[in-house]
Amino acid sequence: MDGFSLSIIRAMQGMPSRVRVEAVWRGKCLDLGKWWIVITLGMLLGGNALLGAANFVEFPYRSAAEREIAEPPASLAEVLEDGPEVVVPETFAGKPVTELKGFDFSRCRSAKSIKIPKTVQAVSPSIFWECTNLVAITVDPENPHFVSHDGVLYNRDQTVLVRCPPGWSGHFTVPRGVVEICGGAFASSGLTGISLGSEVVRLGGHAFAYCGRLRVVELPEKVRFLENGTFMACSNLSQITLPRGLTNFMYCVFWRCHALREVVIPEGVQVIPMAAFAHCGSLTNIVLPAGLREIGGNAFSDCTNLLAITIPGQVETIGAAAFAHCENLERVVVGAKVNMIRDLAFARNPRLKAVYFHGNAPSVGTNDIFKSSGQAAVFYRPSATGWDPFLGSRPTAVWPAGADSDRRP
Repeated sequence: MDGFSLSIIRAMQGMPSRVRVEAVWRGKCLDLGKWWIVITLGMLLGGNALLGAANFVEFPYRSAAEREIAEPPASLAEVLEDGPEVVVPETFAGKPVTELKGFDFSRCRSAKSIKIPKTVQAVSPSIFWECTNLVAITVDPENPHFVSHDGVLYNRDQTVLVRCPPGWSGHFTVPRGVVEICGGAFASSGLTGISLGSEVVRLGGHAFAYCGRLRVVELPEKVRFLENGTFMACSNLSQITLPRGLTNFMYCVFWRCHALREVVIPEGVQVIPMAAFAHCGSLTNIVLPAGLREIGGNAFSDCTNLLAITIPGQVETIGAAAFAHCENLERVVVGAKVNMIRDLAFARNPRLKAVYFHGNAPSVGTNDIFKSSGQAAVFYRPSATGWDPFLGSRPTAVWPAGADSDRRP
Protein backbone atom coordinates (compact mmCIF):
# COMPACT_ATOMS: atom_id res chain seq x y z
CA MET A 1 0.00 0.00 0.00
CA ASP A 2 2.12 2.83 -1.34
CA GLY A 3 2.15 5.86 0.90
CA PHE A 4 0.52 4.22 3.88
CA SER A 5 1.87 3.79 7.36
CA LEU A 6 -0.52 1.67 9.40
CA SER A 7 -0.15 0.98 13.08
CA ILE A 8 -2.43 -0.41 15.76
CA ILE A 9 -1.49 1.80 18.68
CA ARG A 10 -3.17 0.61 21.88
CA ALA A 11 -6.54 0.36 23.60
CA MET A 12 -7.85 3.81 24.44
CA GLN A 13 -7.98 4.31 28.19
CA GLY A 14 -11.50 4.17 29.55
CA MET A 15 -12.79 2.65 26.29
CA PRO A 16 -11.90 -1.06 26.49
CA SER A 17 -13.85 -2.08 23.41
CA ARG A 18 -12.14 0.33 21.01
CA VAL A 19 -8.84 -0.21 19.28
CA ARG A 20 -7.33 2.98 17.92
CA VAL A 21 -6.06 2.62 14.37
CA GLU A 22 -4.00 5.20 12.52
CA ALA A 23 -3.60 5.30 8.73
CA VAL A 24 -1.36 8.00 7.32
CA TRP A 25 -1.51 9.08 3.71
CA ARG A 26 1.52 11.19 2.99
CA GLY A 27 0.78 14.64 1.66
CA LYS A 28 -2.91 13.84 1.33
CA CYS A 29 -5.93 13.05 3.43
CA LEU A 30 -5.93 10.16 5.86
CA ASP A 31 -8.41 7.45 5.02
CA LEU A 32 -9.54 6.15 8.41
CA GLY A 33 -12.78 4.49 7.38
CA LYS A 34 -11.41 1.25 5.99
CA TRP A 35 -9.34 0.60 9.14
CA TRP A 36 -12.21 0.85 11.64
CA ILE A 37 -13.78 -2.56 11.10
CA VAL A 38 -11.94 -3.76 14.23
CA ILE A 39 -13.62 -0.96 16.18
CA THR A 40 -17.02 -1.80 14.70
CA LEU A 41 -16.74 -5.44 15.75
CA GLY A 42 -15.50 -4.42 19.19
CA MET A 43 -18.49 -2.18 19.79
CA LEU A 44 -20.93 -4.80 18.56
CA LEU A 45 -19.40 -7.54 20.66
CA GLY A 46 -18.95 -5.21 23.62
CA GLY A 47 -16.67 -5.15 26.62
CA ASN A 48 -13.23 -6.66 26.28
CA ALA A 49 -14.24 -9.01 23.46
CA LEU A 50 -11.27 -7.99 21.34
CA LEU A 51 -8.78 -6.97 23.98
CA GLY A 52 -7.05 -8.92 26.70
CA ALA A 53 -5.26 -7.55 29.72
CA ALA A 54 -1.50 -8.07 29.79
CA ASN A 55 1.25 -7.24 32.26
CA PHE A 56 4.80 -6.96 31.04
CA VAL A 57 7.97 -7.38 33.11
CA GLU A 58 11.30 -6.16 31.76
CA PHE A 59 14.51 -8.15 32.32
CA PRO A 60 17.05 -7.30 33.50
CA TYR A 61 15.16 -5.03 35.88
CA ARG A 62 16.03 -1.31 35.78
CA SER A 63 14.65 1.43 37.95
CA ALA A 64 12.60 4.24 36.42
CA ALA A 65 15.51 6.62 36.94
CA GLU A 66 17.90 4.25 35.17
CA ARG A 67 15.53 3.85 32.23
CA GLU A 68 15.09 7.61 31.91
CA ILE A 69 18.87 8.08 31.66
CA ALA A 70 19.44 5.15 29.33
CA GLU A 71 16.54 5.68 26.94
CA PRO A 72 15.65 8.83 25.01
CA PRO A 73 11.95 9.77 24.72
CA ALA A 74 10.20 7.26 22.49
CA SER A 75 7.65 9.65 20.97
CA LEU A 76 6.65 13.28 20.66
CA ALA A 77 3.99 12.66 23.31
CA GLU A 78 6.77 12.48 25.92
CA VAL A 79 8.18 15.91 25.09
CA LEU A 80 5.12 17.95 24.12
CA GLU A 81 3.94 19.70 27.29
CA ASP A 82 0.32 20.55 27.90
CA GLY A 83 -0.47 24.26 27.83
CA PRO A 84 -2.48 26.93 25.97
CA GLU A 85 -0.11 26.89 22.99
CA VAL A 86 1.74 23.83 21.75
CA VAL A 87 4.52 24.20 19.20
CA VAL A 88 5.66 21.02 17.49
CA PRO A 89 9.45 21.02 17.04
CA GLU A 90 11.02 20.62 13.61
CA THR A 91 13.33 17.87 14.89
CA PHE A 92 12.99 15.07 17.40
CA ALA A 93 15.65 12.57 18.47
CA GLY A 94 17.96 14.08 15.89
CA LYS A 95 15.61 13.57 12.97
CA PRO A 96 13.11 15.86 11.19
CA VAL A 97 9.52 15.56 12.37
CA THR A 98 7.71 14.44 9.22
CA GLU A 99 4.61 12.70 10.63
CA LEU A 100 2.11 13.46 13.36
CA LYS A 101 0.29 10.31 14.39
CA GLY A 102 -0.55 7.95 17.22
CA PHE A 103 -0.76 9.67 20.60
CA ASP A 104 1.53 12.63 19.89
CA PHE A 105 -0.95 15.07 21.48
CA SER A 106 -2.43 12.78 24.13
CA ARG A 107 -1.18 15.04 26.96
CA CYS A 108 -2.26 18.31 25.31
CA ARG A 109 -5.79 18.43 26.70
CA SER A 110 -5.59 22.10 27.68
CA ALA A 111 -4.12 23.27 24.38
CA LYS A 112 -6.07 25.95 22.57
CA SER A 113 -3.67 26.12 19.62
CA ILE A 114 -1.16 23.75 18.04
CA LYS A 115 1.44 24.87 15.52
CA ILE A 116 2.72 22.42 12.90
CA PRO A 117 6.27 22.96 11.58
CA LYS A 118 7.38 23.12 7.95
CA THR A 119 8.88 19.62 8.10
CA VAL A 120 5.57 17.74 8.59
CA GLN A 121 4.39 15.80 5.55
CA ALA A 122 1.59 13.65 7.00
CA VAL A 123 -1.04 14.20 9.70
CA SER A 124 -3.54 11.79 11.23
CA PRO A 125 -6.75 13.68 12.11
CA SER A 126 -7.42 11.32 15.03
CA ILE A 127 -4.37 12.53 16.97
CA PHE A 128 -6.38 15.60 18.01
CA TRP A 129 -9.19 13.48 19.51
CA GLU A 130 -8.27 14.24 23.12
CA CYS A 131 -7.54 17.94 22.53
CA THR A 132 -11.05 18.97 23.53
CA ASN A 133 -10.13 22.63 24.07
CA LEU A 134 -8.32 23.03 20.76
CA VAL A 135 -9.73 25.84 18.61
CA ALA A 136 -6.85 26.54 16.20
CA ILE A 137 -4.37 24.44 14.23
CA THR A 138 -1.74 26.66 12.64
CA VAL A 139 0.96 25.77 10.11
CA ASP A 140 4.38 27.20 9.34
CA PRO A 141 3.97 29.21 6.09
CA GLU A 142 6.93 27.35 4.60
CA ASN A 143 5.22 23.93 4.92
CA PRO A 144 4.70 22.66 1.34
CA HIS A 145 1.98 20.13 2.26
CA PHE A 146 -0.47 21.80 4.65
CA VAL A 147 -2.05 25.17 5.30
CA SER A 148 -4.30 26.63 7.99
CA HIS A 149 -7.31 28.83 7.32
CA ASP A 150 -9.22 30.30 10.26
CA GLY A 151 -7.60 27.65 12.47
CA VAL A 152 -8.74 24.70 10.33
CA LEU A 153 -6.17 22.38 8.74
CA TYR A 154 -6.26 21.80 4.95
CA ASN A 155 -3.93 20.35 2.36
CA ARG A 156 -1.82 22.95 0.59
CA ASP A 157 -4.23 23.69 -2.27
CA GLN A 158 -7.23 23.66 0.11
CA THR A 159 -9.15 20.98 -1.75
CA VAL A 160 -9.06 18.61 1.25
CA LEU A 161 -10.25 19.54 4.75
CA VAL A 162 -7.96 17.54 7.03
CA ARG A 163 -9.05 18.55 10.55
CA CYS A 164 -11.38 21.00 12.22
CA PRO A 165 -10.27 21.54 15.85
CA PRO A 166 -12.42 19.56 18.32
CA GLY A 167 -13.03 22.67 20.41
CA TRP A 168 -15.04 24.38 17.68
CA SER A 169 -18.78 24.91 18.29
CA GLY A 170 -21.72 26.45 16.44
CA HIS A 171 -22.15 26.27 12.66
CA PHE A 172 -19.36 25.58 10.17
CA THR A 173 -19.40 26.29 6.44
CA VAL A 174 -16.99 24.29 4.29
CA PRO A 175 -15.15 26.74 2.01
CA ARG A 176 -15.61 26.67 -1.75
CA GLY A 177 -13.08 24.50 -3.52
CA VAL A 178 -13.04 21.74 -0.91
CA VAL A 179 -13.95 18.41 -2.52
CA GLU A 180 -12.95 15.98 0.22
CA ILE A 181 -13.50 15.73 3.97
CA CYS A 182 -10.88 13.57 5.66
CA GLY A 183 -11.73 10.62 7.84
CA GLY A 184 -12.25 11.93 11.38
CA ALA A 185 -12.05 15.55 10.22
CA PHE A 186 -14.85 16.76 12.53
CA ALA A 187 -14.88 13.87 15.02
CA SER A 188 -15.85 14.79 18.60
CA SER A 189 -16.30 18.46 17.77
CA GLY A 190 -18.99 20.65 19.31
CA LEU A 191 -20.56 21.70 16.01
CA THR A 192 -24.34 22.07 15.94
CA GLY A 193 -24.62 22.42 12.17
CA ILE A 194 -22.58 22.23 8.98
CA SER A 195 -22.95 23.48 5.42
CA LEU A 196 -21.02 21.17 3.12
CA GLY A 197 -21.73 23.08 -0.09
CA SER A 198 -22.15 21.49 -3.52
CA GLU A 199 -18.55 20.63 -4.40
CA VAL A 200 -17.78 17.96 -1.79
CA VAL A 201 -17.68 14.48 -3.34
CA ARG A 202 -16.15 12.40 -0.54
CA LEU A 203 -16.64 12.05 3.20
CA GLY A 204 -14.01 9.93 4.94
CA GLY A 205 -14.72 7.31 7.57
CA HIS A 206 -15.85 8.70 10.95
CA ALA A 207 -15.80 12.21 9.47
CA PHE A 208 -18.46 13.39 11.97
CA ALA A 209 -18.29 10.60 14.55
CA TYR A 210 -19.24 11.55 18.11
CA CYS A 211 -20.39 15.06 17.16
CA GLY A 212 -22.90 15.01 20.00
CA ARG A 213 -24.41 18.43 19.27
CA LEU A 214 -24.86 18.09 15.52
CA ARG A 215 -28.58 18.29 14.69
CA VAL A 216 -29.28 18.59 10.95
CA VAL A 217 -27.18 17.58 7.92
CA GLU A 218 -27.88 17.79 4.20
CA LEU A 219 -25.36 15.88 2.13
CA PRO A 220 -24.19 17.20 -1.26
CA GLU A 221 -25.66 15.57 -4.34
CA LYS A 222 -22.20 14.56 -5.61
CA VAL A 223 -21.59 12.19 -2.68
CA ARG A 224 -22.03 8.59 -3.85
CA PHE A 225 -20.50 6.64 -0.97
CA LEU A 226 -20.43 6.93 2.83
CA GLU A 227 -17.59 5.19 4.64
CA ASN A 228 -17.57 3.42 8.00
CA GLY A 229 -19.11 5.31 10.89
CA THR A 230 -19.48 8.63 9.06
CA PHE A 231 -22.08 9.91 11.54
CA MET A 232 -21.81 7.31 14.28
CA ALA A 233 -22.81 8.41 17.79
CA CYS A 234 -24.11 11.81 16.65
CA SER A 235 -26.62 11.51 19.46
CA ASN A 236 -28.60 14.70 18.65
CA LEU A 237 -28.74 14.26 14.88
CA SER A 238 -32.46 14.34 14.17
CA GLN A 239 -32.56 14.92 10.41
CA ILE A 240 -30.35 13.68 7.57
CA THR A 241 -30.96 14.23 3.85
CA LEU A 242 -29.17 11.61 1.79
CA PRO A 243 -28.22 12.46 -1.81
CA ARG A 244 -30.36 10.88 -4.51
CA GLY A 245 -27.28 9.45 -6.23
CA LEU A 246 -26.00 7.60 -3.16
CA THR A 247 -25.27 3.97 -4.02
CA ASN A 248 -23.28 2.56 -1.09
CA PHE A 249 -22.57 3.10 2.57
CA MET A 250 -20.59 1.12 5.08
CA TYR A 251 -20.81 -0.25 8.61
CA CYS A 252 -22.22 1.80 11.50
CA VAL A 253 -22.85 4.90 9.39
CA PHE A 254 -25.62 6.10 11.74
CA TRP A 255 -24.92 3.84 14.72
CA ARG A 256 -26.28 5.36 17.95
CA CYS A 257 -27.84 8.38 16.31
CA HIS A 258 -30.45 8.36 19.07
CA ALA A 259 -32.46 11.39 17.88
CA LEU A 260 -32.80 10.36 14.22
CA ARG A 261 -36.51 10.09 13.44
CA GLU A 262 -36.87 9.30 9.74
CA VAL A 263 -34.65 7.92 6.98
CA VAL A 264 -35.36 7.79 3.25
CA ILE A 265 -32.73 5.59 1.63
CA PRO A 266 -32.07 6.45 -2.05
CA GLU A 267 -33.10 4.10 -4.83
CA GLY A 268 -29.54 3.22 -5.88
CA VAL A 269 -28.67 1.52 -2.58
CA GLN A 270 -28.75 -2.29 -2.77
CA VAL A 271 -27.27 -3.24 0.61
CA ILE A 272 -27.94 -1.95 4.12
CA PRO A 273 -24.68 -2.93 5.88
CA MET A 274 -24.01 -4.18 9.38
CA ALA A 275 -25.26 -1.97 12.23
CA ALA A 276 -25.94 0.91 9.83
CA PHE A 277 -28.87 2.20 11.93
CA ALA A 278 -28.42 0.20 15.12
CA HIS A 279 -29.45 1.93 18.35
CA CYS A 280 -31.38 4.69 16.56
CA GLY A 281 -33.96 4.74 19.32
CA SER A 282 -36.13 7.56 17.93
CA LEU A 283 -36.42 6.12 14.42
CA THR A 284 -40.11 5.68 13.55
CA ASN A 285 -40.10 5.66 9.75
CA ILE A 286 -37.74 3.87 7.35
CA VAL A 287 -38.29 4.08 3.60
CA LEU A 288 -36.30 1.29 1.93
CA PRO A 289 -35.53 1.42 -1.81
CA ALA A 290 -37.33 -0.91 -4.20
CA GLY A 291 -34.04 -2.30 -5.53
CA LEU A 292 -32.65 -3.26 -2.12
CA ARG A 293 -31.22 -6.80 -2.10
CA GLU A 294 -29.72 -7.35 1.35
CA ILE A 295 -30.22 -6.14 4.92
CA GLY A 296 -27.10 -6.74 7.00
CA GLY A 297 -26.69 -8.02 10.52
CA ASN A 298 -27.88 -5.68 13.29
CA ALA A 299 -28.81 -3.15 10.59
CA PHE A 300 -31.82 -1.86 12.57
CA SER A 301 -31.35 -3.56 15.93
CA ASP A 302 -32.43 -1.60 19.01
CA CYS A 303 -34.61 0.79 16.99
CA THR A 304 -37.01 0.79 19.90
CA ASN A 305 -39.64 3.18 18.45
CA LEU A 306 -40.02 1.40 15.12
CA LEU A 307 -43.63 0.16 14.82
CA ALA A 308 -43.72 -1.47 11.38
CA ILE A 309 -41.40 -2.31 8.51
CA THR A 310 -42.01 -3.35 4.90
CA ILE A 311 -39.13 -5.25 3.32
CA PRO A 312 -39.06 -4.61 -0.46
CA GLY A 313 -39.70 -7.28 -3.04
CA GLN A 314 -36.12 -7.63 -4.32
CA VAL A 315 -34.52 -8.34 -0.91
CA GLU A 316 -33.04 -11.85 -0.72
CA THR A 317 -31.24 -11.91 2.64
CA ILE A 318 -32.06 -10.56 6.10
CA GLY A 319 -29.00 -10.62 8.34
CA ALA A 320 -28.53 -11.85 11.88
CA ALA A 321 -30.34 -9.73 14.49
CA ALA A 322 -31.25 -7.24 11.74
CA PHE A 323 -34.42 -6.17 13.60
CA ALA A 324 -33.66 -7.54 17.07
CA HIS A 325 -34.55 -5.59 20.22
CA CYS A 326 -37.06 -3.40 18.37
CA GLU A 327 -39.27 -3.41 21.42
CA ASN A 328 -42.29 -1.68 19.87
CA LEU A 329 -42.21 -3.40 16.48
CA GLU A 330 -45.67 -4.86 15.81
CA ARG A 331 -45.84 -5.78 12.14
CA VAL A 332 -43.45 -6.88 9.38
CA VAL A 333 -44.21 -7.42 5.70
CA VAL A 334 -41.59 -9.51 3.89
CA GLY A 335 -41.08 -9.35 0.11
CA ALA A 336 -41.47 -12.32 -2.22
CA LYS A 337 -37.76 -12.95 -2.90
CA VAL A 338 -36.46 -13.34 0.65
CA ASN A 339 -34.85 -16.80 0.78
CA MET A 340 -32.55 -16.51 3.83
CA ILE A 341 -33.24 -15.10 7.29
CA ARG A 342 -30.26 -15.42 9.61
CA ASP A 343 -30.12 -16.05 13.37
CA LEU A 344 -32.19 -13.87 15.71
CA ALA A 345 -33.31 -11.57 12.89
CA PHE A 346 -36.55 -10.64 14.71
CA ALA A 347 -35.57 -11.71 18.23
CA ARG A 348 -36.61 -10.01 21.46
CA ASN A 349 -39.50 -8.06 19.99
CA PRO A 350 -42.15 -8.60 22.68
CA ARG A 351 -44.89 -6.65 20.83
CA LEU A 352 -44.42 -8.28 17.42
CA LYS A 353 -47.83 -9.65 16.44
CA ALA A 354 -47.73 -10.52 12.75
CA VAL A 355 -45.14 -11.23 10.05
CA TYR A 356 -46.56 -11.46 6.52
CA PHE A 357 -44.60 -13.31 3.82
CA HIS A 358 -45.29 -12.77 0.11
CA GLY A 359 -43.02 -15.60 -1.02
CA ASN A 360 -42.10 -19.20 -0.40
CA ALA A 361 -40.73 -20.39 2.93
CA PRO A 362 -37.20 -19.03 3.50
CA SER A 363 -34.23 -20.83 4.96
CA VAL A 364 -33.53 -19.72 8.52
CA GLY A 365 -30.55 -19.68 10.87
CA THR A 366 -30.00 -22.33 13.51
CA ASN A 367 -30.72 -19.86 16.31
CA ASP A 368 -34.44 -19.06 16.45
CA ILE A 369 -35.17 -15.97 14.33
CA PHE A 370 -38.11 -15.15 16.64
CA LYS A 371 -36.45 -15.85 19.97
CA SER A 372 -38.30 -14.07 22.81
CA SER A 373 -40.88 -12.68 20.38
CA GLY A 374 -43.63 -14.78 21.88
CA GLN A 375 -46.71 -13.12 20.35
CA ALA A 376 -45.68 -13.26 16.70
CA ALA A 377 -47.76 -15.18 14.17
CA VAL A 378 -46.46 -15.93 10.67
CA PHE A 379 -48.71 -15.71 7.60
CA TYR A 380 -47.99 -16.77 4.00
CA ARG A 381 -49.75 -16.63 0.64
CA PRO A 382 -52.03 -19.57 -0.31
CA SER A 383 -49.96 -20.14 -3.46
CA ALA A 384 -46.61 -20.17 -1.63
CA THR A 385 -44.66 -23.40 -1.17
CA GLY A 386 -42.36 -24.99 1.40
CA TRP A 387 -44.18 -23.83 4.50
CA ASP A 388 -44.27 -25.97 7.66
CA PRO A 389 -46.51 -25.49 10.70
CA PHE A 390 -43.74 -23.47 12.35
CA LEU A 391 -41.10 -20.99 11.19
CA GLY A 392 -38.53 -20.96 13.93
CA SER A 393 -40.56 -21.03 17.13
CA ARG A 394 -43.65 -19.32 15.74
CA PRO A 395 -46.77 -20.91 14.22
CA THR A 396 -47.57 -20.34 10.57
CA ALA A 397 -50.92 -19.99 8.79
CA VAL A 398 -52.32 -18.98 5.42
CA TRP A 399 -52.56 -15.23 4.98
CA PRO A 400 -56.11 -14.26 6.02
CA ALA A 401 -58.24 -12.64 3.36
CA GLY A 402 -58.69 -8.91 3.85
CA ALA A 403 -55.78 -8.53 6.23
CA ASP A 404 -54.62 -4.92 6.45
CA SER A 405 -51.12 -5.95 5.31
CA ASP A 406 -52.46 -7.50 2.11
CA ARG A 407 -50.30 -5.43 -0.23
CA ARG A 408 -47.30 -6.31 -2.34
CA PRO A 409 -44.10 -4.51 -1.30
